[in-house]
Amino acid sequence: MKGFIISKTIIILMLTLIMLGAFAPAVAGSLDEYIKRTLFVQAEQVAGLVNVMQASPSGTSHKFFLPKGDCELTVTNGVINLTQNKNSIVREIISHIVVEDKKILCIKGEDKVFYIKRCGDRIFIDERERRCN
Repeated sequence: MKGFIISKTIIILMLTLIMLGAFAPAVAGSLDEYIKRTLFVQAEQVAGLVNVMQASPSGTSHKFFLPKGDCELTVTNGVINLTQNKNSIVREIISHIVVEDKKILCIKGEDKVFYIKRCGDRIFIDERERRCN
């Protein structure tokens, strides 16, 4: 009887491992797609916030959170580039006023907070809340 239970357990374990091996690529692909979608949404949100700030009065600010993990947010010449895990999303912003160039790096294991602030005829993206002069 013990031999039957052991052989049945081994067969169940082998079938489970085979099924896991068969579905692993699909799970990995869906995880990569999830990361790309999340990155796309966040890049769209940052670009949208900058566009809204252009129509806002001076002194308006917004606090934005990036998720935990290694990422890089770069703003250069009216273009937002958000990179995470070798995936990169680029979004252009409507530039009626100057948006200062900035690079913000995320640290693995910590939420990253940055501020978008309109000061006069400029928009600043910074890790600390800025005061308008």
